[in-house]
Amino acid sequence: MKNRKDGYLELIDPMTLINTFAPWLLGILYTLYNYHVFNLWLSVEMLVASAFLQLALNMNDDFWDNRKSKALGINDPQNPISSYGLNKKLVLSLIIGFLLVSMGFAFAIGFQTNLIIWIVGIFCYVVAIGYSTGRHSISGTPYGEGLAGIAMGFGIFFVTAFLNINNVYPLDWNFAWKAMLASGVSVACTFNLLLANNISDAEPDIAHGRQTIVSYLGIRKSCYLLAAVYVIGYFASIIATVVGCIPWTVLVIELFIIPYLVKQVKFIFRKQIKQVSFAKILNTNILLSFGQILGLVIWLIA
Repeated sequence: MKNRKDGYLELIDPMTLINTFAPWLLGILYTLYNYHVFNLWLSVEMLVASAFLQLALNMNDDFWDNRKSKALGINDPQNPISSYGLNKKLVLSLIIGFLLVSMGFAFAIGFQTNLIIWIVGIFCYVVAIGYSTGRHSISGTPYGEGLAGIAMGFGIFFVTAFLNINNVYPLDWNFAWKAMLASGVSVACTFNLLLANNISDAEPDIAHGRQTIVSYLGIRKSCYLLAAVYVIGYFASIIATVVGCIPWTVLVIELFIIPYLVKQVKFIFRKQIKQVSFAKILNTNILLSFGQILGLVIWLIA
């Protein structure tokens, strides 16, 4: 019999915290490079709020996938709730508990900053919770990748960066557009991670009634979209380097990663096997994220 502790660990899926940690750390390094400031307490609050939200969403995704599969009479052996026979009431309690912890820290951050952070935070939570919740969730629409890319890839980076300059520099358009450019690769990585997942799950998604962007474009055109999004992310990095909001060391490392990136993207054009193709995009995103982090660290300590 399967160990249920392993099932809960699989349900929480702590490996996905890289999606939170990378833009959070990039936001800190970005402000150190551009503004030479660092707010430890607000940064820690942001990390805790983002991490607990990510883990709650992981559980929520599987919880609602399980409900939808049961309603359609579809057996989903890949879902840990089904495969490990997890207690659904306990799973729901964990989701609510993790969300409450995350929201508690988010409210604390809002009270210490300003209205703009409240607005950005509310948008991110609405997207995060609505991504999987309910019969008509965002993940089942063509807008899932775009909204999640903005909420996670840009939202975490932007809020973390602002928290570090809070009460030192103004939150204005000059800060905002530079942050948009600097977070371009992070947004591309988040968008493409979800797109790769939907490309790999094209047939099951149709069976579950999800109308993702892949159902509209088809697998081939969706693969081209994935490649195009990476190109846009790189283009944003080039502009960010030219205007001086990220150091050239970041761009150099990103350029060295291109051959590996091209190889992984070519693979997903050939095969859409979730356990392999999705993992390749995930590994590519991890490499890109830590390449950016390494480029900023090298510049800061040089």
